[in-house]
Amino acid sequence: MVRRRLVQFVKRNERVHRAAREARFRLGRLVPPRRYPGIPGRVHFNDFMFTERSSAEARSYRERALNVISLIEESLAAAGRTFDDVDRWLDFGCGYGRVVRFLAERVPAERIYAADVVEEGVRFCASEFGVHPVLSRADLATLQLGRFDFVYAISLLTHLDERNSVELLRLLGES
Repeated sequence: MVRRRLVQFVKRNERVHRAAREARFRLGRLVPPRRYPGIPGRVHFNDFMFTERSSAEARSYRERALNVISLIEESLAAAGRTFDDVDRWLDFGCGYGRVVRFLAERVPAERIYAADVVEEGVRFCASEFGVHPVLSRADLATLQLGRFDFVYAISLLTHLDERNSVELLRLLGES
């Protein structure tokens, strides 16, 4: 209860939130990534999709990622395609690889591109899973991605303002 209140306080106060986030990132650079049963590859300390470091959290992390993989598979099937039919994948908003790690089990890593504004997350995905790094920008109007056969962006719009939301849709339409 106290932890939840503290987190809510931090999130409501932009300056405190920014300082806490920066402190967390700095600490995460010192803590080595760890392996967890059922999760391919190591999990970075700064992976905000994996926060509690427990076996229950590891199961939830895995389940949420595999749900995305299932949705991708359903989308491909609806188009009469399979994972093997896709030559160039883009995980736009890859973070520290929650979904990338499971996609790389289904297709060769050299066909996967991982993009995010968090450079550390992109570098981690490239080094840990062998995917191509793509550093994004906070201003999506200045970003050019290239062409991809399949692009997914999980829960990205919730992090964007109106202008960048429109730019994201433009980018995805061009990719």
